[in-house]
Amino acid sequence: MSTSQGTQRDRGRIAVIWAWVCIALVPVAYVVATLVGGAMLALAGVDEGSTVRPPTAIVLPIGLVSIAVLIAPPVAAIVLGIRAARRGHGSGVVAAVLGAVVVTLAIVLNFLPFAIGA
Repeated sequence: MSTSQGTQRDRGRIAVIWAWVCIALVPVAYVVATLVGGAMLALAGVDEGSTVRPPTAIVLPIGLVSIAVLIAPPVAAIVLGIRAARRGHGSGVVAAVLGAVVVTLAIVLNFLPFAIGA
């Protein structure tokens, strides 16, 4: 094995480690996204216990920010997992697929209430 192949393999190992760290940070990102969204709603004057639905013009940007915070780690896991897989680490594919599933579920489950009008 040449030095460049060894270096590529080492970079792949580092990428796969970071991909799995990003997957492990998904619960933390969920908590942070929930706190950020709640704080932004409070700053916008939306009462938490109110039965009146707040305007979409207020809720949509706040929801987009919260979702961006939530999906940042799994998106990074996708990128790093693919990078690791290209450099010879097969577990990078698993991290990338898991990240893609988390991103898809986060987006679908957060926008589903708007789609069904709930």
